[in-house]
Amino acid sequence: LAIEADQGVEWRQNEQLYIAKGNATAKRGDTTVRADTLTAHYRRTADNRQEIYKIVAQGAVKITTPKETITSDVAEYMIETGVFTLKGRPVKLDNGKGVLTAGVGVYDTKARVANVTGGATVTEDKKKVTANRFVAYFKDDAGKQALKRVDAIGNVVITTPTEIARGERGEHDAETQVATLTGNVRLTRGDNQLNGDRAEVNMKS
Repeated sequence: LAIEADQGVEWRQNEQLYIAKGNATAKRGDTTVRADTLTAHYRRTADNRQEIYKIVAQGAVKITTPKETITSDVAEYMIETGVFTLKGRPVKLDNGKGVLTAGVGVYDTKARVANVTGGATVTEDKKKVTANRFVAYFKDDAGKQALKRVDAIGNVVITTPTEIARGERGEHDAETQVATLTGNVRLTRGDNQLNGDRAEVNMKS
């Protein structure tokens, strides 16, 4: 792990941490974390080496990998598990094909699963899905990370250029472009509305 900062790096040996300030950057492999301040927590290994296991980033956080860019106000990165916990409005994950935004997000880069809450929105092309909470699953697509499926819970709204669909729960399959809504479902197109308990919406047609 390489850490750099414009204003220098403070080493607190008793607390076993480094504090980097001013356009601070931490890089490990192909993952880079940038922020106003980075705090790196380390522990001693059996052979007395330093092993950094957690990074806390604060202020204008930007995390980049070959497959996505993530921005937030605060981020905690657990190096071993590859899990980011992000806070601040808006938390934003952009993979080049779609954008996920929310107030709080927990993103597992190894499992490629994101749990997001607080004004959660997924936008892809001209389609948008909003809900109280999302569990978003991603896949590899020609070297880029693409959205595979989104499970939406609470006040689900799917918006396309021609209609609006609402329900209590939803599942959007990005591969088939079919969204399934359940619970107090309402489909609206112009002045027309259909109500029911369950609906399947083909986002292509």
